Amino acid sequence: MAVTFDTSRLSFTFVSDTAKPDIFIASTAGNIICHMTEGFDSAKFPIEQRDAFTANAQVPVRLTGGDTIDGWDYGFVQFARANACRVFYVGPTRANGRVTVQVHIPPALASAVHLDQTSSASVPWFSTPMLAYLPPMISARWGDHPAVRIPATLRNSTTNSQNYLFHYQDEREFWSIFTARDPSGKLDYIGHFQWKVRWDCQFYWMGGKLFKRNNTSSFDIVQRKVIGPPTDPDVKPLLADPKGPAMKEEFGGALTRALYGARGPNRSEDVGWYTNVPQDFYTA
Repeated sequence: MAVTFDTSRLSFTFVSDTAKPDIFIASTAGNIICHMTEGFDSAKFPIEQRDAFTANAQVPVRLTGGDTIDGWDYGFVQFARANACRVFYVGPTRANGRVTVQVHIPPALASAVHLDQTSSASVPWFSTPMLAYLPPMISARWGDHPAVRIPATLRNSTTNSQNYLFHYQDEREFWSIFTARDPSGKLDYIGHFQWKVRWDCQFYWMGGKLFKRNNTSSFDIVQRKVIGPPTDPDVKPLLADPKGPAMKEEFGGALTRALYGARGPNRSEDVGWYTNVPQDFYTA
């Protein structure tokens, strides 16, 4: 008796045409929100954000010897890697200095790769499994909307002055794995897709307000269908026993530690501007 999957007929169907990384400037709140456009609601952020990018996985299941799918769970297990997250602040003048924040490295973020989950999901699922079974097809839905909020100003204690957001870079990579869990708890990674989001934007200030100057943010489905689990060397060791802490909590904590913690690997303060700061960066 066995439950097996015909992975030669595995398919992923994507709805991603309107997913576009962008940046909302919340002037009255003093921050920016990096989002994916589709499903974004600035008034309700961070709650009640709809999925920006969705997928549906489908695969035939083979049942032999009287087997059923009773007791099995089907859904998505997801891993995320923070490839880079840097925030650059500069003062109104060169004498006011600059602050460089790096979130993606230790000690703020001890590991760049973590299990990724929504707040309501139980380990190891990315979200609560939603199964559809129309014999012989098993299908499951997935959706996500990465986002982050970044302060528009940061105090430079070296120059004892306020520094202003100049450049934000944030690249994240994801492996979304269509997964079956048998009644004993064993995971079967049927197949996956890999995708990447990058926010990359420079800003300028005029009359005390923040504006976008160059936004080269991007979104890409790197691999649309791969049979089996990921083979990335950072992800592979986590597959046998996926567990928390989840990326959402770890990255949020790392962001706070890097922004407001002591000077060191994650935060540096200096006198002077970066060499690529335009003369008109800050106009009173």
